[in-house]
Parts: sequence; structure tokens; C-alpha cells
Amino acid sequence: MNKFILLFCGAIVFSIASAQAQAPVPRADSVRDPIKQGDPAPDNVPSQAAYGKDMVEIKHKDVPAELRKTLSEDTYKGWENARLYKEKSGSGYLLEFQDPLKTRLYRFDKNGKLVKEKTSRDVQ
Repeated sequence: MNKFILLFCGAIVFSIASAQAQAPVPRADSVRDPIKQGDPAPDNVPSQAAYGKDMVEIKHKDVPAELRKTLSEDTYKGWENARLYKEKSGSGYLLEFQDPLKTRLYRFDKNGKLVKEKTSRDVQ
């Protein structure tokens, strides 16, 4: 009986010592590099992929005369530095100005006339 009590007390002491030897869980505010939740990196989508498969980028030398005349207006100043896309069906064009914080888009029909007013997307 004495051996049983001694063995039981030894097991309890060993259990308590093992429990106390465990490393404590660090508090959330004391962790060096916590994972930031809810703040994902911005999507960097290649500009042609953003407009779908129905558009192809064209070179400025391939711009038709009608559209070139429209682009000579002050509204589109600097269009030579922008990206120009043509719909594969030939029904229209898209002009994309990329500024550091905003992207401006202009759509034109096949005759070079503005179809839709300027749209812009903020870059986050």
C-alpha cells in the first residue's frame, strides 16, 4: 500500500513538473511579425488581360486616320504614350491612360467617334 501511495504521489509531482515546464503561449501583441489579416496585396493584372480576350493592343502607327483625327483633340493630349486596343471584331477601340494613381479609359467606335464618356479606375 505504501508503494502504491508513493507511486501515486510521484506521478502527481511528475505531472505538475511537466505542466510547468511547458513554454507559455506568447500574447498576440508581443509577437514580432504578426500576420496582418484583411489587408491583401493589390492585384496587379496585366492591362490587356483586364479588358478580355476580345481586344488586342495595336501600335500607334496602325491607328486609322478617323481615330487619329479624334485623338488630336486636347482631351486626348499625350495619347502617343498611352495604350491603344482594337476589338477583334473591328467594332471599336479603347484608349488607356495609366497614371500613377488612376487609369483613364476612352472608348471609340470604328469611325473614331467617342462612344462612352471617360471612365477611370482608382489604383489602390
